[in-house]
Amino acid sequence: ARIWGCLAFLVFDIFYLPLENGFQWNRSGLDVTISISVCIFWTVDMVSMFFSGVQRRDGTVEMRFRRVCARYTYTWLVVDAVLLGFDWLFLVGALVLRLGP
Repeated sequence: ARIWGCLAFLVFDIFYLPLENGFQWNRSGLDVTISISVCIFWTVDMVSMFFSGVQRRDGTVEMRFRRVCARYTYTWLVVDAVLLGFDWLFLVGALVLRLGP
């Protein structure tokens, strides 16, 4: 079930965000709700990566928290944090522009 959620949000990010930024349309309440949901989903997913086991080369699954954290930190943490930071930055920017002065 988790893979389908990831795929749905990934498809949303791939298609919707470029269209939204390229055409500068006014965001509806549904757009904002979906965007907030997507950002929350990816944030929870990033945090959950610290608590997921990783498969080692010998086929066993490493579940020790410190090792899992180290592996995630050295592999995908920076990429995930940068992309997620931009997601939140664009979302907050769009909300600020929508609310206006």
